Amino acid sequence: MGHRIRELEDALSVMQSSVSSEPHPLLREDLLGIKFGPERRQPVENEQPLPKPTMPSTISAMGTLTIGDRGEAKYFGPSAGSETLFLAGADLEDSDVDDEVPPDISCEISRIFASLPFEANGNLEMATNLLFDRLPPQTRASALCETYLEQASWAFRPIKRDELMEEVFGPVYKALRERQSSGNLISSFSPHKLAVVFLIFALGALVDLTLEPYSKEAEDYYCISRACLSLRSAFDSPEICTVQAIVLMAAYHGMAGKRYTMDSAWSLMSLGAKLAQSSKPFPSKQSDVVVDRDCARWNFDPKTVERRRALFWELFSADQFYSLALGRPPSIRLSYVDCEFPLDDEASVDDKGNTLVGYYRWKYEFSRDIFSCVIEQTLSAEPPKYETILELDRKVREKTLPPHLNSFMNVAEEDCTPSAYMRKCLLGQYRSVSE
Repeated sequence: MGHRIRELEDALSVMQSSVSSEPHPLLREDLLGIKFGPERRQPVENEQPLPKPTMPSTISAMGTLTIGDRGEAKYFGPSAGSETLFLAGADLEDSDVDDEVPPDISCEISRIFASLPFEANGNLEMATNLLFDRLPPQTRASALCETYLEQASWAFRPIKRDELMEEVFGPVYKALRERQSSGNLISSFSPHKLAVVFLIFALGALVDLTLEPYSKEAEDYYCISRACLSLRSAFDSPEICTVQAIVLMAAYHGMAGKRYTMDSAWSLMSLGAKLAQSSKPFPSKQSDVVVDRDCARWNFDPKTVERRRALFWELFSADQFYSLALGRPPSIRLSYVDCEFPLDDEASVDDKGNTLVGYYRWKYEFSRDIFSCVIEQTLSAEPPKYETILELDRKVREKTLPPHLNSFMNVAEEDCTPSAYMRKCLLGQYRSVSE
């Protein structure tokens, strides 16, 4: 028995030395002598009461860094989950990933989108009309928009249905019809608004269950959207549609399989967040950016205020989620934000008269109250104290998922659509990632 106890003491000592320079509380001298019986314990004169043990410090984890065969480095921070650590050692064979431009994309379009994120040189009017020629028939375009709104927007929705149809889809196809009827080239149209349309088509085709996974149609639309973004600098006076296009591109990278990586999705989402904080303190028109500051103070119309608020909190939530999942610093800090939540148009009332919060409002509240706190404490250069970890754990546990948004508490719900079910599953993942 004594031999076995000594083995356990040695193992505990080795483990403790790997995580802390302080001795383990169970390895104090007075406790080590217990195994020899009371006759071996030496009395200590004027023995003082042992101080109350303090909370142990947390492990100073630095994350995971891998170096590829060609010297490329990939880093995952301390908050990265086990699913991302699998990516750290994943070797993607060149034969599995086709890096070539799809054959249906012309050389001219390939030349244009190769300049992204910088502005392409050449005749802007001719390039714009060349990209308008790649628009699908309006019936197919409408179907792709509906597919996106039903099958993909549950994960990320930087543009709502009314804005998509009224401000983007409608004007694009109106300009196309006018060109076809008059025969005149389209002389002035925002290429970034056109990019938003093609990215909606790309995401719609990507989640279209009638097509093969990671379909060629989706990749074609994505390549055309890149060309649209290249026709105008994304950095000089970006518009709302510029931010929407960049973050929709990030969403495509996150969903399109091995061709793209989570690193690129995080980078694009971070770029979109920075563009959303463009340096105009007082926007001169409603299409100007600065969505992190509440625009109601500039007397914008209520519809524009709500759209900008919804864009910011959707962008903030995605930025926080990617940062925590990959262990990377976020691009937006709440100390610089005064943007209010958009109206909760999904709120309802139960049989007892209690207000039931909507999906997007709960997601935004969780991102603000939980994600931001967890990221601030766990990804800082100084490791958090154990008391801080316990406090974060308390906050996560207190932010319970309402029963009407919990997929595991409404398994027999008859009118639950696949999109509604995936929403509830995503909110459950929000809590899992934080724990």
